[in-house]
Amino acid sequence: PSLEDMFNFCGRKFSVKTVCEVGLQMIDLLEEVHNRGVMHRDIKPDNFLLGLGSAADQLHIIDFGLAKGWRDSRGKHIPFRDGKSLTGTARYCSIPTHKGHEWQGIKVTSKRRKYAEILRRKESIPPAELCAGLPDEFRQVLVCTRELGFDEKPDYDWMRKRLEGVMEQNKWERDGLCDWVVKNMGDSGRIGEAMD
Repeated sequence: PSLEDMFNFCGRKFSVKTVCEVGLQMIDLLEEVHNRGVMHRDIKPDNFLLGLGSAADQLHIIDFGLAKGWRDSRGKHIPFRDGKSLTGTARYCSIPTHKGHEWQGIKVTSKRRKYAEILRRKESIPPAELCAGLPDEFRQVLVCTRELGFDEKPDYDWMRKRLEGVMEQNKWERDGLCDWVVKNMGDSGRIGEAMD
């Protein structure tokens, strides 16, 4: 099952603990992909799958159909290019991608207008408003990713520390007991059995 499947299974709401658990695994996966010189370019809940059985708490990234190398043949970062068409899923793509650099329920008559409206909404909602009611660490990570320059390397350790800090503050363990496991079995079941 995908994260989108689990989000639907959980009534389209995840707890802060689940977001931290999933977020930490996503950071690890994306760092590994980036370290191999690849940009995924279609990050969305449908492209993260859970393992099965005893690996039901492990996240996997799929669908590299839009992936692209970020290094040239000499190992240097590819050059910045402007005027590119949108790559990926408009709902989940970054603001720079919307602008041509390398939300849901919007009703418009053309894709171009729809993409423009999605971009407008993304730009108009400040991170503090978007993350209202959540730990400030979520806002910090969002701001950090939005401020990344084209050729800057994300600070994966810093992002991990933000989410780990939320886990520590709440005395949560990285035990794999995400919302779908708790909903499916209750706290007494084993993770592997939840997805069998």
